[in-house]
Amino acid sequence: KAPIVELDLNRSKDGVVVLVHDDTVDRTTNGAGYVKDLTLQQLKELDAGLWKSPRYAGETIPTFQEVAELCKDRAIMMLDLKADVKGDEIAKVLSSTGISQDQVIVAPWEIERAPGLAPYLPDAPMILLHSKPPAAYSTGDRFFEDMKAQGFSGFSLKWMHLSKEFVQDAHRHGMKVHSWTINDPEEISGAVLMGIDGIITDYPEAAAAQ
Repeated sequence: KAPIVELDLNRSKDGVVVLVHDDTVDRTTNGAGYVKDLTLQQLKELDAGLWKSPRYAGETIPTFQEVAELCKDRAIMMLDLKADVKGDEIAKVLSSTGISQDQVIVAPWEIERAPGLAPYLPDAPMILLHSKPPAAYSTGDRFFEDMKAQGFSGFSLKWMHLSKEFVQDAHRHGMKVHSWTINDPEEISGAVLMGIDGIITDYPEAAAAQ
């Protein structure tokens, strides 16, 4: 019953946007090499399920297009941009699948990537993925206003680096705060009490019960 699914976007050698968490396929498939050095055909030949469990043996690396079609009308997609995937690439997939831009959350790791995303996805919320609040947070109100001016509407930060002060400051500027990755029930309760807007977790059913 999770309302949002988080997807890690990468890009194949021949320019197809695929779902792979790491820069390489070594950890999560029976192959080896950088994702950017392998064609879609080569990626599709790999077993991407067996490393997790025999139950998933034979699963292949999906394309963003394939997963978008699966998620349509079922869940909002949060796009963790592992590679330098551009806004026009994302917009093209959304258009071809008939998915409204407000059904995705775009999440780059670098502030500098905003110009390559926001103009193509004007209706998609964009949040900054980071381990901790950026150093520029020390500038106070100016930091949040600068972030909004570049198209950001929120943040997704690592739980251990979040503070109630940051959450309150963000909310005061109309920005949302999400946190990753929280699985411990007590930590989930703490995040709820802190007032964050969303929790990334491996156990959505348990998190929803908090």
